[in-house]
Amino acid sequence: MKDLLLIMLIALSPHSSSLLAVDGIHVGLGSGDESDSAIEAAAKWNWDTRWLDGGDWYIGGYWELGAGHWDGKRGKYRNADITHAGVTPAFRLTRQDSLANGIKPFVVAGIGLHLMSGDKDLGGEFTFANQARIGA
Repeated sequence: MKDLLLIMLIALSPHSSSLLAVDGIHVGLGSGDESDSAIEAAAKWNWDTRWLDGGDWYIGGYWELGAGHWDGKRGKYRNADITHAGVTPAFRLTRQDSLANGIKPFVVAGIGLHLMSGDKDLGGEFTFANQARIGA
């Protein structure tokens, strides 16, 4: 599964994103208090549909394809490694026009299906992953 992460990072590089017609990418790195570390990468493809498009706000969305790895073995409690890959449909509530200060706020929510593998038994290989974001 770690090879899948490397392939995704290469595929989502700025040089290849135009070839894949990707509407957006993100790469995340993180670490915790116990020397845990995480890496993730995802690509998104916007839907061409807008709902409730008549007012100040509209609802759209996108598909997100991503993968990640969490390394918990270096920490004090020696937690397991977990690698995941999955797809998530996400709904996005976006303001039509920017506010007076130039900010265009949005809210995102989605639930997707992920395949997980690792040292820890999480009750099965498939799980649901949710996301919620607020931004501008």
